[in-house]
Amino acid sequence: MLIGPAGASRGVVVLATVRGDVHDIGKNLVGTVLSTNGYRVVDLGVRVGVDGIVEAVERERADAVGLSGLLVGSTLVMRDDLREMARRGIRVPVLVGGAALTRAFAERDLRHAYRPGQVRYGADAFEGLRELDALMRNREPRTANAVPDVPFTGSLGPVALPAAEVLELLDERTLLGARWGYRRGAASVEEHRRMPEEEALPALEDLKRRALAGKLLDLRAVHGWFRCHSEDRRVVIFAPTGEEAARFEWCAAGAGAARVGDIVLPWFEGGVGGDVVGLLVVTAGERPLAIARARHEAGALLDSMRIRGFAVEAAEAAAEWVHRRMLAEIGMPSAGSGPDVRRGARLSPGYPGCPDLSVRKAIFDLLDPSRIGVSLAETFQMVPEASVSAFVLHRGEWR
Repeated sequence: MLIGPAGASRGVVVLATVRGDVHDIGKNLVGTVLSTNGYRVVDLGVRVGVDGIVEAVERERADAVGLSGLLVGSTLVMRDDLREMARRGIRVPVLVGGAALTRAFAERDLRHAYRPGQVRYGADAFEGLRELDALMRNREPRTANAVPDVPFTGSLGPVALPAAEVLELLDERTLLGARWGYRRGAASVEEHRRMPEEEALPALEDLKRRALAGKLLDLRAVHGWFRCHSEDRRVVIFAPTGEEAARFEWCAAGAGAARVGDIVLPWFEGGVGGDVVGLLVVTAGERPLAIARARHEAGALLDSMRIRGFAVEAAEAAAEWVHRRMLAEIGMPSAGSGPDVRRGARLSPGYPGCPDLSVRKAIFDLLDPSRIGVSLAETFQMVPEASVSAFVLHRGEWR
């Protein structure tokens, strides 16, 4: 049933009471309120399955969906339907409501099943209108989730990295504070300011000179692009031949963790792999760590600590260098300096966005970093330790 004029300009909304539920009084009121406020409403009626919802969204080129249900069981049906809609590539905002639905369930379970920021709860028809208006104001262009063309699928490398360009990206603040321990502690402000100037900066400049002279770092990398898609909480990555090469459950735990549906698109009908993902492994090499061990054995503990910290941060800078080049390969160049100027996201196993180290195995299986002298221990730690592995994502929707 169509409510409202076909030429209404505010957007097309598909409404449905989910399968197994015959209650539609609230849905009908929502339809009336939306239509009188300029939306074109396509009401699918009651007991509507996910196939009917998806078909209507595609047929009507809908801008949003409204799901309703009165029964307690209908809330679980909504969750399953949203998960299936995401799997099929539906990305329009969804408004949910119903007597048995709570705001907490909608904002936690239903958003997790679909896409963060794309599911809103309406306690009544007028709150639903306000939420829909907000969604429509903030909606992304239809091209925002386009999958970029990649220059190749598979891995590339090994590649020797230019030390001068990599060291331009060195995070000296983290190096001096977290790696070298130049924190204020009990020192006065003036003493804390003088410490790195008098002690650390000359040592840092010396290590840079040695690195630029080729006497300290062995900066190398392998990287690649692969077709992929998401299935519920899993990522599936395909080899260049089209065969499934890796499947693993994405690690989402705690604040800052990225949910798989936010970073990898689901499988689309008619093709293998609904998205692309980049992988990289970089290393500063074994040489600086061997030098650091030798200095430690000689009793030069401070020198040893500085060399080790410098190597680890150089590897992080190398990852940033490769990340920028990879985004440029798909038409997303960066400008300026510092990680805040490039688009997309880089998630490294072991950090808050991807805390499970075991997913590192998929990166190693696909890239074979043994070509640059990097191996994976039984605990999924990298050897040598001055190495970085990461997923490179062309969209930065997750937070």
